[in-house]
Amino acid sequence: MKSIRRLLLSGSLSLTFIAVLVTLVLILPVGFYALEKQAHVHATRGSLLAAETVKIFWDEISRSLNLLGRVRGFSEIEPELAGSVMQALMRQNNAFELVVLYDRTGRILVEKSPYGRKALNSVSEEIFFRRAAVRHEEFLSQPIYDPLLKSSFVIFSIPVRNQADQIDGVLMAHVNLHHISFLLSRIQMDLDGAVWLSDRKGVPIASGTNLSHEYLAGMQQMLLQNKKQQQLQMNGEVRFDRYPGGFGQDVLGSARTLFGTPWLVIAEVPYSLISTPLKNMLILTLSGALVSLLTVFLISRKITRKITDPLNQMVKAADQVSRGEYHASLSIDSPAEFALVADAFNKMTHKVEGAIADLQNLNDQLEHRVEDRTRELSDTLHELKRTQQELIESEKMVALGELVAGIAHEINTPVGICVTACSYVQDDLIGLQKAFDAKSLTPSMLQEHIDQATDAYQLVRSNLDRASQLISDFKKVAVDQSHSESREFLLVDYVRAVSNSLTPTLKKRKHTVEVSGPEELEVFHNPGAISQVVVNLIMNSVIHGFDQKDRGRIMIDIHLSEAGDVVLEYSDNGKGMDKEQQSKIFHPFYTTRRGNGGSGLGGNIIYNLVTQSLKGSIRVHSETDQGVHFTLCFPVSAPPQPVMK
Repeated sequence: MKSIRRLLLSGSLSLTFIAVLVTLVLILPVGFYALEKQAHVHATRGSLLAAETVKIFWDEISRSLNLLGRVRGFSEIEPELAGSVMQALMRQNNAFELVVLYDRTGRILVEKSPYGRKALNSVSEEIFFRRAAVRHEEFLSQPIYDPLLKSSFVIFSIPVRNQADQIDGVLMAHVNLHHISFLLSRIQMDLDGAVWLSDRKGVPIASGTNLSHEYLAGMQQMLLQNKKQQQLQMNGEVRFDRYPGGFGQDVLGSARTLFGTPWLVIAEVPYSLISTPLKNMLILTLSGALVSLLTVFLISRKITRKITDPLNQMVKAADQVSRGEYHASLSIDSPAEFALVADAFNKMTHKVEGAIADLQNLNDQLEHRVEDRTRELSDTLHELKRTQQELIESEKMVALGELVAGIAHEINTPVGICVTACSYVQDDLIGLQKAFDAKSLTPSMLQEHIDQATDAYQLVRSNLDRASQLISDFKKVAVDQSHSESREFLLVDYVRAVSNSLTPTLKKRKHTVEVSGPEELEVFHNPGAISQVVVNLIMNSVIHGFDQKDRGRIMIDIHLSEAGDVVLEYSDNGKGMDKEQQSKIFHPFYTTRRGNGGSGLGGNIIYNLVTQSLKGSIRVHSETDQGVHFTLCFPVSAPPQPVMK
């Protein structure tokens, strides 16, 4: 009975431990991903706030100086009047340390400075003068440190015009960057991380705190990576994963370009926003696990004793009966089930003693009959099991065939690629292990393995994403009306917003989307359905209609029909479709790019959304090399949905 007791205890504890382990495996990765995403969003918002703050400050500087530069004849007015205007400019914005008006030869006409600073008298060869006077451009210099004010400033120059609207001089100003540092320090207090301004190479311009040389060198190295530079050029923003921050703690960072300047704004948030909640979650989970294990152990121990003690008594009584002691009785003080067993056992022993004699007499007669019936029953049972198994397998295969037939072919390719990649990595690991055991492992071999494993991981990840997306798209074929939520919104503005959200995809090949229609048209529908229809139509044009083509044109025209329904006309100038493709475009799993990533679900999703969610209709007309034209018609207001019970 000790083995049964140990088995029950170990089983209870094992189930509890597995439940805790599964909880940890499910909760921790999801929690880490959510916390990391939230921290990145916090850093992105910080960089956006800092960029907007600096942009507002610099726009005020540029606008103030350009306001004087665009005045005709400013270079020809009286020096006293020009000086008064320049003093008013410096009183309005005390970031101006020095403002100088030069004539076309580079000589000073008027100069003003609240700090008594003096400008060079002949600057005809200076770059700020030549850029403004000769090339007629605004000029912004790199930061210059001023030991007198113990702060940095930049030189900002613009051309000025005479009465004949001709370039006749240069207006130059020294702008103190201390104000930017002050603005960044206020934002830095909210983020609990460094916020600073730099050029595209990571050279600091202004900062809310002192930054160490080691930190700046590391940031410059990260910023100068080709991948980061490409992200800055394409998106105007780049994110940095965990790295040592400006305050000596691990951080997450975000860098954002400042439009109209060669500057970047970098903002950081502490990594503790992720690690601290994650540690607390782990500690709380482990504490709960220990309490659960202890509680289960104590309860299981008590329960097993209530089970094994009556079993011990029953074993002893059965042993007596087996030795021929049929007068043995069983008395169990336990729950009703064991008491019933004990009573039945006692009755059995009394009846057995009287029945043994009768059984002995009948034994010889029944032996042959039992053997015949046993053989018949065995054959019948075998036939029944075989028939049952065939029925089960038949039903199972029918259900499995209906479920898998539609998506098996599509999922096979990415899953096969994942299996091949995993097998390749496994073989590579075996070779690496052999080299390690033979002590012939070299850094180049290890690096090659890392590179190959990285490539295999990326291949597995992309194909798993592909399979996941395929299953997600497959589920979208049957539009569930019970979860749709309708509201009022401006249709033309909403469609334009949806098309604008696809700008990063469209601008790669310089495609354009033109949306026209009455701006005041208001509809009552599920906006998610309309958004998905428009996105699928545009992506269908980009992938199929504009294949290998640049500067594609998409036109969306929205108007009301004579019956008062909404009509959405969608057309492009792509390669179009033939008659067969038009007849099958709304069929599920039909695609012309089977080997290039096409799932064949896009057209069917569009059809279901228009006919079921929007309660409308859709028609397609196309000719080869003449583009495609879709006509969607649906009511202005969605009909009320039936109440789901």
